[in-house]
Amino acid sequence: MKRIEWREWTGFLNEVAEAAGKIGSPEILWYRGVTSGNHTLRPTLVRFANGVTKERELFERFNQIARGSEFGLVEADEWDILFQMQHFGVPTRLLDWSEVFGIAVFFATLASREPNDSHIYVLNPRRLNEKAGKETLLDDFDRKDFRYRSVFWEGKPFKPTVPIALDPVHSNSRLAAQTGRFTVHGVDLRALEEIAPDCVQRVKLPKEAFPAAYEFLRLAGINELRVFPDVGGAAPFIRSLVGLV
Repeated sequence: MKRIEWREWTGFLNEVAEAAGKIGSPEILWYRGVTSGNHTLRPTLVRFANGVTKERELFERFNQIARGSEFGLVEADEWDILFQMQHFGVPTRLLDWSEVFGIAVFFATLASREPNDSHIYVLNPRRLNEKAGKETLLDDFDRKDFRYRSVFWEGKPFKPTVPIALDPVHSNSRLAAQTGRFTVHGVDLRALEEIAPDCVQRVKLPKEAFPAAYEFLRLAGINELRVFPDVGGAAPFIRSLVGLV
């Protein structure tokens, strides 16, 4: 086995711990891995110049297509539909997070034949919700009083400015496998790190640490099939098993 140099990796872990301290050292931390320093915490919908103006049409079109089909949304509520939109790559106000640090590392190092420095975002979701005026824990949000269309389209019972952290029901296998969590942007369309800098920190994962990161993922059993537990995850997992380069 090729010898792994762990120095850069342990330095990265120390920086993650320091980042958690800067946002209050909360009991619950959420993580997001990105492959480029150019990625900011802005959801796909708001990256389009006309994204917000097309939000309703995107939702209704997806709802029309998905109801009664193999999408399995016959009994779904508005939030389930939105989570499925995110799952299938339709632009939404949502940003994906995970409670599992290793999942973020996986996405930060995904498909990197010639890797550049990646980054891990570390979020204090409770503090973020406190800034948004929500005192309850994220997974206790009441769907009847906090409906997606009412809140984000009509501003009833309030119109959020600060992004809100949501702990969804795991409505599909990938969301469950990735211990998926979401933040949902409101009126302020700037990047989350600009809106709430005291709630989130970004830590660089240097490319020199990637060999150790891959070994960490191997030891933790985090691979394509674990993160994408369906046919889509099988092919890259098999390629890695047989050693294709």
